[in-house]
Amino acid sequence: MSEVLGRAVHDAADATPVAPPPVVVVKSQSGATTLAYANNLVGGIRMALYVLVGMTGGVMLLNWLRGSGMTLSVIAIVVGQSAVFALLVVPGMIRRSRQWREDSRIHNEKPLDPDDRSAVVRGALLEVGGLARQHWLTGRADTRWRHRFQELLRSAGLPPALVILQHEVSNPVQAIHLDDAFVEPERMLGGMSRRSRQYWFQIVFLLFFLWLMISSAMRGDLIVTACLAVGVAAFGVQLLRAHGVHVSEARAPVLGMGVYSDWKGRRWSILDSTVYIYSMRVGLNDLFAAELVGPQGHTVVPFQGLDDPALKMFWQRWMHPHPRPDLV
Repeated sequence: MSEVLGRAVHDAADATPVAPPPVVVVKSQSGATTLAYANNLVGGIRMALYVLVGMTGGVMLLNWLRGSGMTLSVIAIVVGQSAVFALLVVPGMIRRSRQWREDSRIHNEKPLDPDDRSAVVRGALLEVGGLARQHWLTGRADTRWRHRFQELLRSAGLPPALVILQHEVSNPVQAIHLDDAFVEPERMLGGMSRRSRQYWFQIVFLLFFLWLMISSAMRGDLIVTACLAVGVAAFGVQLLRAHGVHVSEARAPVLGMGVYSDWKGRRWSILDSTVYIYSMRVGLNDLFAAELVGPQGHTVVPFQGLDDPALKMFWQRWMHPHPRPDLV
């Protein structure tokens, strides 16, 4: 990092001045907190499939390890968990689909003012369903839609590098203080607040899994104990983040002044990439997300809420008054 700082100071006089990207605020006419409808729906389908396959496979594997077959009780468990999960997921997906149609209908009924940046961006978001549609199985950006959003911006005379804020998050996000001091590129390490509902929700689940694990161990059921230990470890890793401990720090993205780089080496900068920041409801928690699209692809960066230090860091680096995307 010291080498980066030295190079920055040496090249500062020769660096081409770059300004932060323009900010556009968009609002849903149906009351939704995000216009990234396609990815919300695809993500819901993918999560439902993964969870159902995982739960079903887990129950069947457990019975196979115990030497049992597909008994009536096992079938009842699989059907029951599938029905419960469907009741939790399907209504939300239906609601988002209706909101997408309603927003599109209202937007298309009004004549488009090419000078209204917000209306132009909203129309592009509604057409694409976000910045890029993801494949329903892999979660990667569909090649047919990867560059469509920025093409729509160019055709409307707008720069492809914008920062888009959903109306509901605009004030709190833009209230984050911006410092014009030079900062070195750093890894973005997020974490949930210990005052958040999600933190205490996971504490309760961790204690519940611990109780089940201890009970199964005392009964001598080592197979169930091992399965529950995996769940305990998963919740434990998430809770450690709230205390500043990051198990997967090496895979954390790197943030510079106006540039974001993921663990795969892909790079998004204020020179060529669009960012869309919005809130989304996941269970009982209100989370934030920054969606990015650029020449090197599409990605979604989740945040644990306004108290997540990663959100503050992302906004301060991406909107730095004197960006230097050439340093990362």
